Amino acid sequence: MKVGGPPSLTPVQLHKMGTLFDQGKQHARSRGYSAAIRDYRSVLELDPDNNLAKGYLAHAYFMTNKIKQAQAIVKQLTAAGIDYFELIGIGSEHYINNIGPNTRIDPPNAASYLRGVNMDHGSQIIKVPDGSSIRNINLRGGASYQSPWAVLRGAVLKFGPKRDTVAVEVDGHGLIIPSGHTVMDEESLSFTINIRNGGRDFPKEVLDNYGSERLYMVHASYCHPDQLFLPQGIYTNTVFSDRAANHGHLQIRNGVLSLKEKELLAQKGSFNIFDQISETPVAIAIQLCEGGQIILMPQG
Repeated sequence: MKVGGPPSLTPVQLHKMGTLFDQGKQHARSRGYSAAIRDYRSVLELDPDNNLAKGYLAHAYFMTNKIKQAQAIVKQLTAAGIDYFELIGIGSEHYINNIGPNTRIDPPNAASYLRGVNMDHGSQIIKVPDGSSIRNINLRGGASYQSPWAVLRGAVLKFGPKRDTVAVEVDGHGLIIPSGHTVMDEESLSFTINIRNGGRDFPKEVLDNYGSERLYMVHASYCHPDQLFLPQGIYTNTVFSDRAANHGHLQIRNGVLSLKEKELLAQKGSFNIFDQISETPVAIAIQLCEGGQIILMPQG
């Protein structure tokens, strides 16, 4: 299995490649995945057949929600007879669960069914059937799951309540569920369409090849239309950051509308935030009560 440089590389090039590998690992450890992607791409410019660089690049793609690019690399490695997880050492390091604060696992004993699951602040895994297996999934953070505003919450993985005796087998292969999004099974999708959304269908991403059944990724604006302050589908790219700029509520700077969760909580019922401002922002940054912020950006 080829993981090192070819004989045609000069000592200077081999040294550069080693430096890029080290930089990539350092960037990945500090969650600087965009920089890690640049490092591993540079390695592949020097050595296009370097499978180890391909594996690390695929992992960085997974961690930045570039699912299609990551899957293409994993497919290429698999076709060459190379186990992606074994290649990058994910078996020993990433099978450890990392459960953050203010998360929710329901029922609580479902935590024993998780393997290599990373749950950021405020994310949820709920309605897990007995005897399930959930592996290699990253749920991005947000406000505490108890926040009444759906779009502020962390990522959610949930299953239909009527399938208690049917275990779930999910292997996300590094799948990232973004903040403010829910991944659900067929039963939950049907409930969301028919009960939550009055029978109206909505945009969703079909997730195949992640286990024994098809899953669906949906933005929180469609899962909880009764808990929104924005029209459905306008701001559908949602990112959590553990650092927040301290700007005033309803203040627009460089096209970014700043809001504070503390002020939103004082609102009674759902409302449209655009009724209170004079221009349409390019993004919305919401400072969370518990620290950090959620950033909402239009799709496309």
